[in-house]
Amino acid sequence: IQKAYEQCVAATGSPPGDEELAERAGMTLAQLHRTMQGARNQQFLSIHGLTEDGPALPSFLPADRGEPPEEQLERKELVEELARAIQQLPEKERLVIVLYYDRDLTMKESAGVLDITESRVSQLHASAVFRLSMLLRELR
Repeated sequence: IQKAYEQCVAATGSPPGDEELAERAGMTLAQLHRTMQGARNQQFLSIHGLTEDGPALPSFLPADRGEPPEEQLERKELVEELARAIQQLPEKERLVIVLYYDRDLTMKESAGVLDITESRVSQLHASAVFRLSMLLRELR
């Protein structure tokens, strides 16, 4: 899926939609969603580390007063990269990320807000996390 994603981005210059990604990967949309859900369960973008080798989520909390200036700058740059990456997500995926991480809603609560099933919220979340990991890799 990662290779198909990268091929789509190279061909179009923008992140692919689920249908385009599934087609490029040679799988059905349902297979893509199942695979992405499985990947989310395994790596979950290492949400305790937004990239495989990146900083932990607690690093997004306000900096200690004693934090060195370089670390403050790195934190600020990473937050800006993440914000740019989130803006590139499809609208529904972006909404799921905002509701889940910014508004602290559960998947079930997000489903109610978006008027979709909890399962669909989970699929959108998995897709968004995957896209964010790809976008952040591209930015680094």
